[in-house]
Amino acid sequence: MTVYTEEQLANFYKELPEELKNWVFSEDFEDAFYRILKDNNILDERYEQISILVRNVFLGFLVLEDFQKTLEKEIKLKQDLAKKITQEINRFVFFPVREVLNTMYKIEVRDGPRNEIKEKEIEAKPQENKPAKSDSYLEPME
Repeated sequence: MTVYTEEQLANFYKELPEELKNWVFSEDFEDAFYRILKDNNILDERYEQISILVRNVFLGFLVLEDFQKTLEKEIKLKQDLAKKITQEINRFVFFPVREVLNTMYKIEVRDGPRNEIKEKEIEAKPQENKPAKSDSYLEPME
């Protein structure tokens, strides 16, 4: 996990949309996050590690789609537990500010750690070349 200085985090925080700042410091956010990890018996050092990953999603350092894989790889959670926690965090932590997060990922990336974020390439499906057939039911156009 990349470690950022307090100064770097403060600078990135300043750039966040107000709605996101308000959510991150709300009681609803804290209660939801704590309850999810408590219900899954993760109130040890992993609690702080997962909170850093959530922070990284909010700051744009970690793409939402990689959250579960990161839980498995960096926090060493089993796949089924990582999936369950990811689903709950998506529902109760990320979903309330989903539109803001989606907008963030479309923002042009500036210099610094955010350059690590890459957009997925969308593969265009090749169109099938269908032979032109005459249709006796169509009327001629004038």
